[in-house]
Amino acid sequence: MPVIADAHGGPFVREILPFVDDGGTLVVWGDLAAQPWTLSTLELLMRELKVRAVSITRWATRPGDIRAADRRAALQIAAQHPHLLAVHAAYPLDELPSAISAARTSGTGTVLLKLN
Repeated sequence: MPVIADAHGGPFVREILPFVDDGGTLVVWGDLAAQPWTLSTLELLMRELKVRAVSITRWATRPGDIRAADRRAALQIAAQHPHLLAVHAAYPLDELPSAISAARTSGTGTVLLKLN
């Protein structure tokens, strides 16, 4: 894949990195693992990978026209590529081990955690 977004971080980054195409981008927007990444610079250099960090709190301070353009772009991507937003399964938070197992084995689609 040319781009993969990750909200988990930590050791999971090493697990998903092989799925990023050479020259592709890893977009990091969360740190659920609260652990350091276990990557070497060489792993990024040899495949010419890019890492992009995204912060919703910084995005919210950007000018309104930029946020509006971002929302339009997101809606356009969702309309043109609905498979990118496919949900494989949803689990309540107290079934976290099952959600993790589904995320590791689903192959496609997002695994959601319900917080209430």
